[in-house]
Amino acid sequence: MSFGELQLKVEDLWAGFPSLEEPDRRVLRGIDFFIRSGEILGFMGPSGCGKTLTALTVMGLTKRVGAKVTSGRILFFCNGDAGRKEMDLMKISEKDFRKL
Repeated sequence: MSFGELQLKVEDLWAGFPSLEEPDRRVLRGIDFFIRSGEILGFMGPSGCGKTLTALTVMGLTKRVGAKVTSGRILFFCNGDAGRKEMDLMKISEKDFRKL
């Protein structure tokens, strides 16, 4: 891996905490960002703006906190036997996610 290669890309991420009272309650609305190798990304903002939900979504842990992702893509880029590949973390199984 060389410095500056794309490692993670989040595209148009929408997620929230649906309930019976508010089935369409969204906290994240169209989040986009990317991280290259060697970079550090920090989130800043007031309480309740979605910092933790963003991190939990990228880590595949939204179900554990009762959240639901309604749309978007989370792309992870890695080097494998067949060269560099892209994985959509929203589409892989929980078992494969754990291995990753």
